[in-house]
Amino acid sequence: MNLNGCKLLQIRTKLYSFSIFSFFVLDLCFCLCYNILVNLHYLEGFTIMKKCSHCGGSDLRKIDLPFNGEGFSVGSYICNKYLRYNLEVFVCMDCAHIEWFANELVAILKENDSEISQLNAELKVLQAKHFEAKNKLSAVIGKIAEVEKKSKSLDITIREQQDLMDSIATLKRERDGVQREIRIAERSICSLQSKLNTFK
Repeated sequence: MNLNGCKLLQIRTKLYSFSIFSFFVLDLCFCLCYNILVNLHYLEGFTIMKKCSHCGGSDLRKIDLPFNGEGFSVGSYICNKYLRYNLEVFVCMDCAHIEWFANELVAILKENDSEISQLNAELKVLQAKHFEAKNKLSAVIGKIAEVEKKSKSLDITIREQQDLMDSIATLKRERDGVQREIRIAERSICSLQSKLNTFK
């Protein structure tokens, strides 16, 4: 066998060994994933590893209670609203302990938490704008007082006085605009605070 033939044989042997190793790794990953999925219960769009609170076992089996075929339906006040949700019941196959899970309730509370976070973020932005507008209003009012004082000086010409009066008119329009911004921000802040109070 020539040199090229030997090299080709070595390459084929390495590729074959690599293919067997790759197949072994993929098969191992598949087995691990399968075992994980078998022990996980997919409920309401998210994954929960259920374990018995009594013995720590993970072999839980869902059962139906005599209340109804869908589980035990209960209701409670959440954020000043009366809401009903189902409780799911499981029995531990190791110690016969009964476990209750309120997945619908958890989903409701998480949705409320998300909305509260969004409202708080909006409120923070509005409060910053309100604070900035109040500072701007103080600066404009101070500028108006300064220009009015200059306009009353006896050492200025009529033309200079007229220019100052025009400046005062412009500043007053700016003041009115800032005051409107403040009122709008205050109304928006009150509205957001009212929404947040409904979650208490």
